[in-house]
Amino acid sequence: PVLAALLLPPRAAAAVWQITKRGIPTATAAIATATIPLGAFINTTPQGLSYLWFLLLLFLALPELVTGKRWTHPSILILMAISTLLIHPLTGIPAVLFVALMFLWPSDDVRHTVQYIWRSVLFWLIALIGALALPIAFFAFGEVTWRLQWSSLSTLLPATFFSTRFNAVGDLVSWITLNGWIWLLAFAAAAAVILWKMRSKRWRILPLLALILAINALVLSMTGDFSFLIDYEQTNYIDRVVYLCLYVLLPLSILGIGLVAERLISLERPLIRIVSIALLAMAIGANVYAAYPRHDLYTVSRGFTVAQSDHHTVASIASHAGDEPYIVLANQTVSAAAIEDNGFLRYYGNRGDVFYYPVPTGGPLYQIFLRMIEENPTRELAVEAMNVTGVNRVYFVVNEYWWSAETAIERARVQTDEYFIVDDGATWVFIFDRDERTAPRPPSAP
Repeated sequence: PVLAALLLPPRAAAAVWQITKRGIPTATAAIATATIPLGAFINTTPQGLSYLWFLLLLFLALPELVTGKRWTHPSILILMAISTLLIHPLTGIPAVLFVALMFLWPSDDVRHTVQYIWRSVLFWLIALIGALALPIAFFAFGEVTWRLQWSSLSTLLPATFFSTRFNAVGDLVSWITLNGWIWLLAFAAAAAVILWKMRSKRWRILPLLALILAINALVLSMTGDFSFLIDYEQTNYIDRVVYLCLYVLLPLSILGIGLVAERLISLERPLIRIVSIALLAMAIGANVYAAYPRHDLYTVSRGFTVAQSDHHTVASIASHAGDEPYIVLANQTVSAAAIEDNGFLRYYGNRGDVFYYPVPTGGPLYQIFLRMIEENPTRELAVEAMNVTGVNRVYFVVNEYWWSAETAIERARVQTDEYFIVDDGATWVFIFDRDERTAPRPPSAP
């Protein structure tokens, strides 16, 4: 978050200044970075950091793409692309592809020469390979398998909002933010119209890369089987590729906002200036508001953070268990607290690859946790978790804010008499021990 706040506005302003040499579009570009969706930058995740590095790479390259003059040394662009690849390959592969296309762009200065022909062939060959780069990477290095399907195609188009919930502020915020990708495309198109007749054509790499990434998303949605993830996360990777398509166009969009703002101000009509400033202010305000977790008519946020009670729960379970091997069925925040407090302390299972807290969410323990808390926390499910890991004790954790917490607590109290409460009911912890007579334990991994 700090890096995004410190680096994006000045980098965008510098790029627009190098292109236009004028103050109004430069200042507007810096301000307009506050309209970029903030969700990716408020979480300290590798994916969010890779988005930031990718955007900085695009803004560094934008002046050269538009003016044809070198403003940034090629080694810096290569270093940024490699850094992005090392942070997160899902973003890094498009970053490397972008730099390759940028350097292979066939210049009109050498048209009809052998060099031009070879550069053209290599350029379009790399573009063709790039159209399948992400599916190839997933199938080669991940757990994704081939399966032709059409049901995921509906998820390719980002959400829109053109209805009403009879709440003026809420409707306005949703109308601005949920349709943000439409405004982004509109301003990118405005920049393209303005730049179309310029001598340098290399800026067209940006819409070409967006098209290449759209093809990647299409192929992944039709052929990728992400069943190793939990149900509500199975389209996450495809969603990220779709948003990468939009991120590629963000520099053009920011440039478009600056150029459009300059033309509106040049009309010297006070009303138009006031309306333009008001619209930009509302867009920024709505964007900031939409980044906050909330539960209203428009959005139900699930982004719970790790609380002190989660740390207390982890410590209480460890204290209660003593030297007895155990596993915990809990939500992701409790698991995050356990990793923060104890690191990757214990692994169980026949192959020694099942963590004692239910992460990752695609693993077997999290599936059992969901069945426990959303259906019925039975002893049979607890024994199933024991059989997966080879331990004799399971702790089942219910956080008070979970939507089915009250029902899960009442049902768990029927299944086991042993439980304890942490921080006046912030979490309830139920203990299930194996009945050796009815559920023999499989051999535990060393």
